[in-house]
Amino acid sequence: MRNKVLIIVFLALCVPAGLMARTVQLTLTQNGSDVTELLKKNAKGLTPSDTLSVVVNKGDYYLSGTVKINASVMLSGKGRKKSRLVCVDNNNFTDDCYLHVSGLKGQPVAVMVKDLNLSLAHHDDFWWDRDHQHYLLKIYHANHVDISNIESYMNNSTGTNLNMRVCSNVNISNCKFTNYNNNRTGGILWINGNTDNVTIKKNKFFKYGNDETIALFGTSDDAYKWNGANVTSHKRNIEVVDNEFHFEPEGKDQEAVVMDVAFSIFSQEGKTRCVIPTALENIRFSNNKIIVDCDVKDLFMLRFEENTTHDGIAISDNEIEYTARSSQTNSSRVGVRCIDYTSQATPIDIERNTLVSRCVVVSKKWNNQTFLVVDGARVNVTNNTISTTTTDSELSSNKRVGTTLVWIRPRGGSATLTDNHCTGLYAIANLSDSDTIQAASLCATGNYFDGCTSILCGNIKRLDIDFSSNTFESSKWEYFLVEFAKQGLLYSKTTL
Repeated sequence: MRNKVLIIVFLALCVPAGLMARTVQLTLTQNGSDVTELLKKNAKGLTPSDTLSVVVNKGDYYLSGTVKINASVMLSGKGRKKSRLVCVDNNNFTDDCYLHVSGLKGQPVAVMVKDLNLSLAHHDDFWWDRDHQHYLLKIYHANHVDISNIESYMNNSTGTNLNMRVCSNVNISNCKFTNYNNNRTGGILWINGNTDNVTIKKNKFFKYGNDETIALFGTSDDAYKWNGANVTSHKRNIEVVDNEFHFEPEGKDQEAVVMDVAFSIFSQEGKTRCVIPTALENIRFSNNKIIVDCDVKDLFMLRFEENTTHDGIAISDNEIEYTARSSQTNSSRVGVRCIDYTSQATPIDIERNTLVSRCVVVSKKWNNQTFLVVDGARVNVTNNTISTTTTDSELSSNKRVGTTLVWIRPRGGSATLTDNHCTGLYAIANLSDSDTIQAASLCATGNYFDGCTSILCGNIKRLDIDFSSNTFESSKWEYFLVEFAKQGLLYSKTTL
């Protein structure tokens, strides 16, 4: 027996320390206390093989600096109204965030956060340098992330609620996220680098201020590098479904802030054009309710670089309502902007969405609204309902009002319109630009067009139009084609 014991002890001593997984358990019980140093102490020395399990009891617990955890994390509370981690401002940051959970490339961690509140302390003044980003929670290199039933609030700060880099198998559900940054920098949920299998479902998002609510971008396979070198990047199987999004004025700067993009898919990071082969596959944004009650320039921005392949990109079955009049005298609101440098044949699908615009769009002041902007892309627009209404007494009968269905930019592209019901149009399509449009294709079948039912052409080299079995209900006498391209084909059949 003594020999057996010696053998067991010897084998244990021979196992590298990094392979002996540890679980450290901690319960926060002292309501009103600063728990920054306590969390640091319990996380010290942990590796990606280890786990830190933290239970947050009822009460307020304060974070006053960065807590870095190089291990798997289980962070749970007693309910998002009862257990609160409150992040306060001071100079104790060793990183640009409050909580940073990280694995390593090749050694991912697992993260679970549930049933608590993780928020910035409410304040009236502005926190942090406007040129430097801060985060409440960052997660790097995780192969399993489950965030459920949490609440997260930020205001008057250059900050983002949640940033994940090189993470897969992600579930974010039944949460409430609020970001009233009131400045040009700071979003809610940013996902960088290589990513697989993400579900963002049944959450409520509230946003005011510039920067994306949800952003998918970056090409790195290493969370600690801006753009990975000599790698193949990808984002696959991502769905944003059954959520509510509210874009609404909040805070002292509400008259001055314009959001440039609400939702984005970029195959790049930063301002440098991407040179890394990137695959974007099966990314779906569907069954969401979106209410826009402030200035949002582009609701969706999709941008694909030369070395990108994309397949299964869809925006479908969403309810979108614009309620706010623009505070800018020179602005353009866009539902979906598609910029594609790939020259591939795979189309983007925009289908079965309902868009109601109750805001005023006046062409004289260059305030206009466009459902779809195409710049090099191929887009299928199918079975959408789009309407624009106004009761503004300032409008006279000679002012053109409404939504442009399609605007094609200089790189050209194609839009296929099928079985859409569109009322209150400014124009069916705008094919005019200050730079010459090289070539564009516009096909329409089975649509109902109401309002100003013209196609505006100018400064375009080639235009091919195929319209069949559409219904026009023109609000005033208009040419179907206003000018034409230098070359092209026009085909029209059984159009009423």
